[in-house]
Amino acid sequence: MAASRVAIVSVRDRTAAAFADAIGEGFALLASQGEAHKGAANVLLKVDVRDDGNDRPVVATTPALVEALARRFREAGSTVAIGDTPGGSGYRLWHQIRRLLLGKLRGRIRGKNYDDLMVLYGAVQSLKLFTELDSLDVPDTAKPLVLLDDLGVESQIDFFKGSGIADAADACGATLRRFDLEPFDTVTSPAGTFLASVLLCRAIAEADHILSVARAGISAEGRISGALANMFGVVPTSMRAPYERTARLASASDEMVVDIFAAVSPPPFAVIDAAGIAGREGATDTRNLVIMSPDCVAADTVLAALCHAGPANRPLLDAAEKAGCGCAALDRIEILGEPVGQHGGPR
Repeated sequence: MAASRVAIVSVRDRTAAAFADAIGEGFALLASQGEAHKGAANVLLKVDVRDDGNDRPVVATTPALVEALARRFREAGSTVAIGDTPGGSGYRLWHQIRRLLLGKLRGRIRGKNYDDLMVLYGAVQSLKLFTELDSLDVPDTAKPLVLLDDLGVESQIDFFKGSGIADAADACGATLRRFDLEPFDTVTSPAGTFLASVLLCRAIAEADHILSVARAGISAEGRISGALANMFGVVPTSMRAPYERTARLASASDEMVVDIFAAVSPPPFAVIDAAGIAGREGATDTRNLVIMSPDCVAADTVLAALCHAGPANRPLLDAAEKAGCGCAALDRIEILGEPVGQHGGPR
């Protein structure tokens, strides 16, 4: 079996032009392994916009990198979509929607008994997708009870505008996909260790080529966030907490992430912005590097080496390799471009 290849390229500055040169070098280094996108009609850039819980989106993926990638694929003749669903704004919006729905129903429930009300209350509380609002079935009420457009949902989770991603899309003619506002499909996970099936955004099914465009991070415990963790954002906001909480109870959090990643087809291509890696005590270690690979597991393995991340990441990386998602052994990865030892951990 051919070794997984990972390209590490330097970015001279943080402009779209500099990123365009860097990713061009990365694709060239990867040669045939970097050409899976050629001829793809529909390309999806799964970006990473994190929500700090205070209505201020934290930009994880640098807009200039997103613009450079989108422009490259657009110029090659592909239709490009840029998508994400940051959980923080989604959680707040779900609470608001449920309050509004129950408020609308107050005038229609007078005289009903407990059993009737529990059916109604259960229908509202069990909503999992924004698209279900239009078809909510409430006894003795006209359908639809509420329209998605009536709630101004899109304006309230316009994280793309606040993060600069919207401007990047406008600059190169890409389409924005707010996953939470679209249908989701139930997909069987080939890994299936914890989640036998996964709810995935419709944009995944519509893409011929998918890129996990992440910005590197590292927690105080030494756990990295890279290409694998970024793909958690393809599940609906409403399912994040159930997935995470039950996985913690079963001590299967890493397997849960792998099950979601493995369900994504075609396998994503990793593009990781390694600049501004957050340190264990809040320090920032700025590295003008981009990590690229058709193997997201290998890309995260190299990222862990760059970060001196240590053993905290082995369970996730090993689970991903065991599931057949990629290579998690540094000595079986061909590193091209910048050597790992020059910037971080051992080569």
